[in-house]
Amino acid sequence: DLWDKTENNPDNAPTLWEDIAYRNGYRIIPENITVGLAFAKDELGWWENNLYRSLIDANVNHPSVNPNGWQKV
Repeated sequence: DLWDKTENNPDNAPTLWEDIAYRNGYRIIPENITVGLAFAKDELGWWENNLYRSLIDANVNHPSVNPNGWQKV
């Protein structure tokens, strides 16, 4: 419900929004994953030039921190 109000758009309220980076159609897994950027189970993402599948819902740890939460594709 944020997008329909001018005062809440990314230009006027940047702290309400997070940048999401993509490569070849899949998100790049950030070093620090916030709750808003958490990966869903089976969602794919890039980490250090490798594509990974999240094995858990609400995954907020990248493959180097929690290798059991990811599967290299």
